[in-house]
Amino acid sequence: MKAFFGILAVSLLLCGGAIQAVADDTTSQSEAPTGAREDYEAQMKQEIEEQEARNSNRPLTEDAKAAWQGVKDGWNDVKSTTDEGWTEAKSKLDNSWGAFKSKWKEVTSE
Repeated sequence: MKAFFGILAVSLLLCGGAIQAVADDTTSQSEAPTGAREDYEAQMKQEIEEQEARNSNRPLTEDAKAAWQGVKDGWNDVKSTTDEGWTEAKSKLDNSWGAFKSKWKEVTSE
């Protein structure tokens, strides 16, 4: 009987540890800062500066120029918006950045 309770105790400890590990993993994923504003702005600032340097070395098509203007407008919105409107501004910048990168691929493949 003592062996049975020993096995039961070990099993419960192992199950409890597994449950806690799953809970910790789930918690850390949902609580992890996934795009803190400061980190995002620092990353985008660097990417935009690097892209501006590339743009100056290659002529852009009219479509690419318009898409780049969208990125610049989106960047200005991100920098100037309040925390309340920041996620919407970020989303718009991400979309315009993606549109520009598409045009950039067209420019660089020509």
